[in-house]
Amino acid sequence: MTDVIVVGRHYAITLAVVRSLGEAGYGVRLLALSNYAARIAGKSKYVRRICRAEMDYDDMYRGLETLRGSDERILAIPLNDVACLLLNRHEVQLGRHYDIPRLAGRPGGMEALMDKLAQKELARQCGLPVASGRAYSTDEEGIRRAVGEAAYPCFQKPLASVVSHAGSKACFAKCTNADELRDAMRMAAAQECGTVLLEEFLPIEKELTAYGVAANGRVYLPACMEALRGGVNHLKGVAAEGVVRSAGGLGEMKGRLEEFVRRSGLTGLFCIDLIQSGGRLYFTEMNLRAGGSAYAITLAGANLPGALADMAYDRSAGGPEDIRREVHFLNEFIEFAAYMDRCLSWRDYRLHLSGGQERLVKSADDPRAWRAYQRLVVVKSRALRLLGLR
Repeated sequence: MTDVIVVGRHYAITLAVVRSLGEAGYGVRLLALSNYAARIAGKSKYVRRICRAEMDYDDMYRGLETLRGSDERILAIPLNDVACLLLNRHEVQLGRHYDIPRLAGRPGGMEALMDKLAQKELARQCGLPVASGRAYSTDEEGIRRAVGEAAYPCFQKPLASVVSHAGSKACFAKCTNADELRDAMRMAAAQECGTVLLEEFLPIEKELTAYGVAANGRVYLPACMEALRGGVNHLKGVAAEGVVRSAGGLGEMKGRLEEFVRRSGLTGLFCIDLIQSGGRLYFTEMNLRAGGSAYAITLAGANLPGALADMAYDRSAGGPEDIRREVHFLNEFIEFAAYMDRCLSWRDYRLHLSGGQERLVKSADDPRAWRAYQRLVVVKSRALRLLGLR
């Protein structure tokens, strides 16, 4: 059996890609960047070997070499922004033995593409609507300029996907006046986010994510997920419940998104966040990795990790199949996080799980990972009650 190395930190998305690869006929060697990834995703029947590593390049490289063993070449799929960036920075070194996400003609160039202003400019060139915006430093001079130049309401977000704690949801804020903006920028500075992007505020009617894979100079975009309910607090923007449909429903937007990815030069998995405002779709950001609802796309019939492996190992020159059916899914992890944050009662958590939606963690075909997840739920919920927080 041909193997793929999966480099994952969060157990839910790691499990999603592990299962997708397994169902496509691949064995998985897991480089776990957290104990939870090892203890839950590592219990999947598709995982053949596990190595634990810290979020540090030298330690990750040690883990990769341990997992590669005597193989001359192997596909490695990172599922975390920091891991993607660290591996891409060492693309020249790793390229001898590993197929990793990369940009054509730009070794180590992924960090530049993670800049949201760079993405927005490329999106404009491809005819994609974007919210107007401008970058500001979060030092006192940058705050003074931003407060004086901003049009209210505005929306603050980190400029880069990976800048220390810049991914923290504390850096995202709607600001309706100068005082709110000043406070938001100082909060971002406290989170070690040195530069923020201030955008015009667009009221959100729908949140969508287009899922695809790019390889061999071709881009495949078979599916689009609409979030029906999102997470809370630090998981805002991640779908707790959603529906997967064909990306054909995006109309001419689909072709423009494919052109955007093509021009980026990416080889690897990707997902593109969109919002609908005033009846119009806007590009917001491309993530250079699989997204949180990746397994729902596989359930719908488009196995993107499997397709990437097929193309990397020359099993198929084509991309993934189009989705075969619409999938209404529930992400148990996001629901439990809402319970842990005291935004959802235990009764409502259980009620949501009793619905008819398809599940992203529970699996009769891969039960050990589900049982490990259930043990985590029991331990954490008991801890809350013992602490008197429930």
